[in-house]
Amino acid sequence: MEPNINKTISANLQFLRRSNGYTRKRLAEVAETNEASINSYIEERARAPLEVLIRISDHFKLPLDELVRVDLKTRYVCQMICRMDRIDEKKLKTEE
Repeated sequence: MEPNINKTISANLQFLRRSNGYTRKRLAEVAETNEASINSYIEERARAPLEVLIRISDHFKLPLDELVRVDLKTRYVCQMICRMDRIDEKKLKTEE
């Protein structure tokens, strides 16, 4: 079963916007489109054109396939947990 690409894009646009402190208007500027279009992508009422997705992925230095296929929020949380585990391992080694 193919994942819902619109849902992934919507969630990732929201994650990128919020985690970088961007308004929807600022994200629209980055994508060189208007705020109404960004709203429709986030709300899954329209599919973002490839050109818009490329601009966003370039701006955030993110591979395009990750923007459309990977749950960035989940990946980010997993990376943070891994970093915390590494810090705990180092701390344990120094306490021995």
